[in-house]
Amino acid sequence: SVSAFLLNRSSDLLVVTLDNDYEYISTDTGTNGITISSAITVDGQGHTIDAKGSSRIFYVSASNVVLKNIIFKNGYNAGNGGAIYVATDDITIINCTFINNVADKGGALYSNAYSRLGNVINSTFINNRANSNGGAIFNYGNTGTVDGCTLVNNTAGTSIIYTYQAITVQNSILVNNNAGKIFSAYNPTITANNNWWGNTADDYQNSPVGLGSGVTVNNYYVLNMTLDNPAGATVSLNNLYQNGAVNPDDNYALPSIKLGVVGKGIVVGGNVVLPSSGVGTIGYTPADAYVLTVSYN
Repeated sequence: SVSAFLLNRSSDLLVVTLDNDYEYISTDTGTNGITISSAITVDGQGHTIDAKGSSRIFYVSASNVVLKNIIFKNGYNAGNGGAIYVATDDITIINCTFINNVADKGGALYSNAYSRLGNVINSTFINNRANSNGGAIFNYGNTGTVDGCTLVNNTAGTSIIYTYQAITVQNSILVNNNAGKIFSAYNPTITANNNWWGNTADDYQNSPVGLGSGVTVNNYYVLNMTLDNPAGATVSLNNLYQNGAVNPDDNYALPSIKLGVVGKGIVVGGNVVLPSSGVGTIGYTPADAYVLTVSYN
């Protein structure tokens, strides 16, 4: 099991690498997750830890822990933190994917009042659920940053990201999430710039909805589609709306994303992958070129 794997290695190694996929089994330690009590880096090398809807995956009680290149799947806790519960400072999460994790608060990730959210970088949150707050992330602790992340199809009773302390969300994609609000802040400010909320050329002036109080948004990205020839179009996301105008952004840093695009009268053949440049091409049946709706695939 993954618990035995980590427990046999974390006491004397600074870096632990996973060489296989792992699944929860009933002989694993309880349902509160594997405790990480040493300052280590866990590199999943793209492997999956599947809790089978039976347990939280990690309980982090040590500072300076780094989790990277791990797929956290089907984590569950009736309380807080479906995949990860953070009980201390300075956790860093890099290039991880959270899928179908469930809790009352913090469907994927929960940091408690004595912790710090730290840095969540280049990570993806898909189909996670919180019955109350924080469908993807609940931050009860100190400040943190969510940078270059993709949050899609997460649900919550109140908000997708909930925080008690000031945090920054930037260079991220937040589309097709289902909650009363995208963000909720108890007292502090959430600074959320250089993100894409699903705005298209049709609704580029519509401010992101459901942000909640205490959220500062100075700009956001807009998806556009232009006709190139009778059989193709360019789909671009590197268009930044700010101060009443849309301009190309030389500092575009959103993660790559695969989209299904539907336009006014346009029959789109297949999907378009927008790489790190934010520009891709797609076939279409000629008609009005403005993008109408976008769905994540």
